[in-house]
Amino acid sequence: MAPDNHTIVWHGKVDCHFVDLRSHKNLGRIAHTSGQEDIVASWSVDSSKVAIVMYYGSKLCCLQIFRKTSKGVFVEVPFDEPQPMEMYQKAHGELPFQYDGSTAPEDAVGQWEAKDTVHLVAGEAHLNGPHLFVTFDVQITNKKAVIRNIQMHDLMPDDQAEKFLNSLGAHH
Repeated sequence: MAPDNHTIVWHGKVDCHFVDLRSHKNLGRIAHTSGQEDIVASWSVDSSKVAIVMYYGSKLCCLQIFRKTSKGVFVEVPFDEPQPMEMYQKAHGELPFQYDGSTAPEDAVGQWEAKDTVHLVAGEAHLNGPHLFVTFDVQITNKKAVIRNIQMHDLMPDDQAEKFLNSLGAHH
């Protein structure tokens, strides 16, 4: 639920929507769903923006940001999420682990640092090994997303990865 206590993410059997609890009005579609997804949301203090990570099982997830328009409807603000594996390969000349069916995304939404800036995490994990995270901020200015403060972190084992995400206040 948003900080305004009347806007929610409603997860139905076919679609996900934003809903105003007072009027039961649909405030915008998030995605077509199968009803099996897990959704985690982080709202701006004024409830005008929300970052969402939607998990489709253990092998796929999606980060999205929405903003409320002047008409009170939420629309997606597209942005290009940093790619941890590509960043690692560019920095080290090799992949940290292979895409062999044993990898899983580990995206997470963090706290809003201001009413227009959210801290996000893009991640990849090998099921029998390390976790790789890239943290970044997304600032919503007018109708656009500006990515800032991109930082790739060292590979981490399971216990350290969980502590790292918790230290960021990340919802995952």
